[in-house]
Amino acid sequence: MPRQKTAAIASSRDRLREAANILFAERGFEATTTPAICRLVGTNQSQLIKHFTDKQGILEAVFEHTWEQINPAVQLATKSIVARKGQAEDHKDPGRDSKGVGCSRRDEA
Repeated sequence: MPRQKTAAIASSRDRLREAANILFAERGFEATTTPAICRLVGTNQSQLIKHFTDKQGILEAVFEHTWEQINPAVQLATKSIVARKGQAEDHKDPGRDSKGVGCSRRDEA
């Protein structure tokens, strides 16, 4: 039985966070009220306070959740860029400058 209660709490928290995300995007943080977030979810403010304390807390949860979602993609893209840059460096012709123009050791001095 405690397992169902934990799932219900997580579900309530997730629904509140998603509702806040939607309203913050539509109205902005300042114009969004905690009662509006609760109305969208169909719950009362005691649930919001229980999970997030206040509107600032739910905003932080929205940012944290969003970062958790995009961080793996950012890391993958960064690794890909670094790998491509490393490959490009490996394939550079030492007898050419960055524009592909030939140069000699004499020109570098």
